[in-house]
Formats: sequence, structure tokens, C-alpha cells
Amino acid sequence: MKIEDIEDEDEENIIVFGRVIESYDIREFDRDSGDKGYVRNIEIADDTGSIRVVLWNNDAKKDFEIGKAIKLQNPRITFNDDHLELTVSRNTSILDLTEKELENLPSHEELVEAIYIEKTIESLTEDDRNVRITGILKEVSGERTLLRKCPHCNNNLDQFEENIVCDYCGEEIEEPKYILMIPAKFEDDTGDISITFFEKLAEELIMMKKEEVIDIVEDGYGIEDKVEDLDGLTLEIIADVSFDEYNETNRLRPKKILSKTF
Repeated sequence: MKIEDIEDEDEENIIVFGRVIESYDIREFDRDSGDKGYVRNIEIADDTGSIRVVLWNNDAKKDFEIGKAIKLQNPRITFNDDHLELTVSRNTSILDLTEKELENLPSHEELVEAIYIEKTIESLTEDDRNVRITGILKEVSGERTLLRKCPHCNNNLDQFEENIVCDYCGEEIEEPKYILMIPAKFEDDTGDISITFFEKLAEELIMMKKEEVIDIVEDGYGIEDKVEDLDGLTLEIIADVSFDEYNETNRLRPKKILSKTF
């Protein structure tokens, strides 16, 4: 089945193949049993489109190099964050392609050219994915660079003191979960749009690791000046578009920074 033909969560026993165009960091989490679990997202593409693939545990630990061709037999189809995605479950097989399948699959360079379509802000639509867009950062906010969340229920914590109890789930919190974020406006000659850089992309922008930011903030200092110095930075990025129901407008979800210049 071609990627663009995947439309229904109830579809079963499908076979999909494509090349890896993105491979994200592996994430570790604690299971209820006390064991460690692992999850990683990759994105694969064929000549009709791209789709995110979720890998768990031993599969998440495998090295999926950019450009590698893979075939998924019987992945589970789920709907997440406004888009369909594939999950590699116990019933899924990850296979090598046949010579004929490889011949019919475009190269990584051809896929990138076809998938990453260049657009202006004015031309963006709600369902756009993997758009390549160039713009200038404006109204960069450094007021809430670190977002504190309850590690048990993910509820936002306005303040944090050691050994407090979460107002939402009632669990005691020894250490919050920190999310590094940089919200801003992204502007080109045709308009502007809201954008937020999270975690690794935020680290790339400010050239600091999240752990460094946590140490500075928890010591009573801030990095507002460093963040706000990003105002006027020109970026070329790959991003998805999502609809912000609260503000009833589109916003950008950046996935990769291709270049940055002042």
C-alpha cells in the first residue's frame, strides 16, 4: 500500500515500504512494573507522501539510518495529533525490500525534493506537512523557557518546591518534568504565524543543553536575554502546520532547522 492510500485506522494486514527521512532520539520511560521502556519515532516516505512510525523497546534501539529502505508488514494504524501514524507492534515484521521494490522506490535525495515542498506563510494550509519555509523570528519570548510538569499526570506546575503534591493527580512530586520551549512569531514577506521550538530544536537555537538551562533557572537566574537575542534570526526550517483551536488559527510545528543566519 502507498503511504497516501493509508486512510483508515481499521485497515489490517497491510504492507508499507519507504525510506527513512527522519530519525528522532530514543526516549526512556519507567513502566508500572519498574522496568525501563524505550520508544523512538522515525518518519518514512515513498513517492506519494510520508508518515510517522512509532518503534518500541528493542525495535526502538535499532539504528535506522537516514535513507535506509524498510518494509513494514502488518503495522498498527493509529490516529495521533491530527495525523495517521504507524506503530510497530508485536504482530509487525520489519523486512528488507526485494530488488524489484528497491528499483521502484525513489532515492533519498529524490524523496526529499518531492516531500519537502517550499511554501510561503500565506500559502500554508491546515493539513500541510513537511513544508520547507524561510522566515524571520519575531517577538521571541524568554519569559517561560522552562515549562514544569507533573511527571505522573503531565499537569502544568506554576511553581515548584521539593516534595509537593500535584493539585491534579494527588501524587507527590520529588522532581518535575521539564520541557524546554521557545515561542515566537515567524514572518516572511507574505505574513506571520505562531511557532514554538521544543527540546532539541530549542537547544539548537540557544546553543545550550536543557540541563544547563535547568541549573541556571533553579539557581534563581534566567536566560531571557539569550532567548530574546534570537529576535531577527532568519531560519530555513521543515515544519508541519496544525490548527490552534483556542486561537482559531494555524501555527507551525518545526521539525528540523536547515539553516540560520542573522
